[in-house]
Amino acid sequence: MLNLLTVNAAKSVLQKPISLIQGPPGTGKTVTSAAIVYHMEKQGQGQVLVCAPSNVAVDQLAGKISAFGLKVVRLCAKSRGAVSSPIKDLSQ
Repeated sequence: MLNLLTVNAAKSVLQKPISLIQGPPGTGKTVTSAAIVYHMEKQGQGQVLVCAPSNVAVDQLAGKISAFGLKVVRLCAKSRGAVSSPIKDLSQ
């Protein structure tokens, strides 16, 4: 369930061509970002590129977006291929 701050953030982002979501750990950035991507998809805005400052953050975001029922392709370097990941089935 999304709280009011998350809903307001998502509405604001959906009205802009580019946005940055930042904040300390545990503030809902991943859930907010996944909700935004979900709504962009439902609005027919085409493919969406998301990034994060670490591989772990990208894994978490890709997993959350996938949990929303969207198709996700997680790109990573060949050198990371041997690293265990909770979203290995999404990685290319």
